[in-house]
Amino acid sequence: MAGARRCRAPPRRGGRGLVPAALASAAALAAAVGPSSAWSTSCGPAPRPRLAARVARAAKGGGAAAVDEDWLRDSIGQVDDKEVDRLFSKYDPDSSNSIDREEFQEIAKEMKYDAFRRTALAVLGSALGGVWVGTLGQQYQIAQKLFRGFYASPPAERAMKTFFPTALLANDVNSAVADVLTKRGYTPQNTLYAQSVCPDEINSKAQELVALMQNEWGEAFALGGLGGLPFAGKSGFEAFLHHTPVKGKVLICFAPHVGINTDGAVGSILREGQLKNSTACGAAVGAFNAIRKSDSGGSDLGSAYDAQEKYIVDNMRPLLEGVEDSQDKMAYVAYQTYNIARDLMLDTLKSIPDIYDWCDELTVVGGIMINRNRGGDFFQPLMFETKTKDGAATDLYQQAFGDRPDLAQILGSETKAKQVRASAGW
Repeated sequence: MAGARRCRAPPRRGGRGLVPAALASAAALAAAVGPSSAWSTSCGPAPRPRLAARVARAAKGGGAAAVDEDWLRDSIGQVDDKEVDRLFSKYDPDSSNSIDREEFQEIAKEMKYDAFRRTALAVLGSALGGVWVGTLGQQYQIAQKLFRGFYASPPAERAMKTFFPTALLANDVNSAVADVLTKRGYTPQNTLYAQSVCPDEINSKAQELVALMQNEWGEAFALGGLGGLPFAGKSGFEAFLHHTPVKGKVLICFAPHVGINTDGAVGSILREGQLKNSTACGAAVGAFNAIRKSDSGGSDLGSAYDAQEKYIVDNMRPLLEGVEDSQDKMAYVAYQTYNIARDLMLDTLKSIPDIYDWCDELTVVGGIMINRNRGGDFFQPLMFETKTKDGAATDLYQQAFGDRPDLAQILGSETKAKQVRASAGW
């Protein structure tokens, strides 16, 4: 069959219905390929210069009437005579100038093998990509420790170790909490997780505590408002508890936050895209400044439109006695914000008498998130306690984090340090 070498495959049934949907992609391909010298000579001559224009017109509305599928295949898939001769010779070993059944069977085998190879490579690529994405977070956490000396700001490192002496990287905190609670039977399936953190966007970075805890335990109920205080209130807590799995467990993490900039100043940080440092936590620092201003005869902050901020101001005011004796005023403010958040958290829990009708055990983790420009965010743990349905309370702090920090010198007195360590008898 002498004409076999010029035969064209029959049109594919149903293929024309796909042409309009593929025209935009074909237009981009034709424009990209065009008459470029990068077009491989093994693919035959470059498509005609008018191809891109014709496909583009079809993509704008000409549809199948403007670009026939056969014409499109012929235009893009042209193969020169030399390539045809080479391929035909490969599958016509007896040089009969025709392809018999056995020779066609070899073509079919190679086509099947090529299809299998492409599928296998695609699956392998997807698997490797999945592994890479899955380990990316782990690689990030390792790099945070391994290369700290190369990119972390020394003044910021010193400030953090001075004022938050037992702070841990976010990933270490997440792992420590998960390790302890897993031994107590907590799983993502039987645990309802909630967090009370400041809505500041700086707390929502990937690979930091908020994201890590949520990835660890699943869906997260948001209890927090400004300063990380659980302003969801009793109604919010009750709504949250009603979502607990049957005979399940509850985990709550609360954490005010504070920034440390690259100069080592506590209470501020350089935010993404900005040229100057700004306050962090803005609500806590703002409350401190408002109190100082009112004490100096200025106006106090008390607008009805700032109910959350007013709560922070009202509760921080009595706690500022002794701030002048502290090593750093903004670090002092961060610890007092923690006290306010903890007391509101535990007082709200105590106001709900039927907590253990909804869960068998409830655990509270508390501390201060430390936002950093470089080197990853940290967390100064200050509380890790659990209480079961039978009323038994257990302090898990040392098991997870080791010794508690000595805050007396930082805050200016042992009395102030004890206030931070107190758990309000929940």
